[in-house]
Amino acid sequence: MRALYALGRTAEALNVCRTGQRALADDLGLDPSPALRTLEQAILTHDVTTLSSAGASSRS
Repeated sequence: MRALYALGRTAEALNVCRTGQRALADDLGLDPSPALRTLEQAILTHDVTTLSSAGASSRS
């Protein structure tokens, strides 16, 4: 999602997010994690700070 957003493909990034959320809900009965919800919100609001820090925190 971050890569698609970085390439200017915001709609596709959101589609990937929503497809993943549906799969989690339908197949496993799970809600998206707070990190996934934060990433989706950052894409929707074009929050570059959150988008750039999201990858760093997941790698540590």
